[in-house]
Parts: sequence; C-alpha cells; structure tokens
Amino acid sequence: MTISLKNKIYLTSGIMTLVVIGLWLIVISPSIVKIKSYNADIHDKRVTLEILQKQKAQIDTLEREYKKIQEDTKQISQVFIFRERTLDFISLMENIASEYQISQEISLEELGKSGGDIQKLTLQLNLKGDFINLIKYINKIETLDYYIDINSLNFFRQEGSVSLNVVSSTYWK
Repeated sequence: MTISLKNKIYLTSGIMTLVVIGLWLIVISPSIVKIKSYNADIHDKRVTLEILQKQKAQIDTLEREYKKIQEDTKQISQVFIFRERTLDFISLMENIASEYQISQEISLEELGKSGGDIQKLTLQLNLKGDFINLIKYINKIETLDYYIDINSLNFFRQEGSVSLNVVSSTYWK
C-alpha cells in the first residue's frame, strides 16, 4: 500500500498538528499558568517588600526621634531639684551667699509626699549685703543648672546696706 503524496502531506500535517496540540496541552499551557502564578507571587512579594521598607524607614525615624527625646529628657531632668538632694541645693545657695558676703534666710514650701511628680514650690530669699554683691548673687543663681524662675525682687535700704527680698518658683522632682 502506497500512500499518495497528497495523503502523505495530509498525514504529516495531521501528525504535526497533533504534536503541536500535544505540546501545547502538555508543556506550554501549564508553563503559561505557572508563569502567571509566578508573576502574581512576584507582584505580591514586591508589594510586601515595599511595605516592609516603608515600615523600616518609619522604625529608623522613630529610633532617631526616641534617642533625641532621651537626650532632651536628660537635659530637661537636670533643671529639676531632686527632693533627695534638698540639702545639696540649700548648701549650694549658702555657698553662693558666703562667696558674695551676703547674709540670707531661705524659706521653702514643704515638699509633698508624691514620688515622681514634678512640684512647683515657692522659694523665698531674704538677703542682706552690698548692692553690687546682691546683683552678683542673683546673676550667679540665674546661671545655675536648676530652673529658678524669679517672680519678684524687692530692694530696701537698711543701715548702710541693702536688703533684698526674692520670691521665686523652683521645680522639684
């Protein structure tokens, strides 16, 4: 049985078509599905990566801000007078007064019992001495690390010297 050229062409074309369809169904179509799946996964992972990068940038920013706040907190806490260092504060005030040859009386409101709260207390100083030395004393107090807010200064001339009444606010922790 001999097959004519025309039939050979049809047969070859049919076999080739079946091979192409078989390749399409067995190899190419599943590969396209996998590629689409991989593309979707890659897109999802890129979106996730972008979100994570933004979060990392936010965390880095927050860390820098936190460190700055810690530094600022240390600086701010230095302006408070700590209740356990009350004697040190009063001794410092007395040393400054004796440095400028000033007699002083210190009146301070009683500290409350609360532990970590900041308290604003009135500090009253009755000073007596030379006018220039009183001014130097006030300047020295203003340059202390502690925050002392002077509310009023009242000068009085007495027996060859000057008296000064200072009312100020101090902040205790």
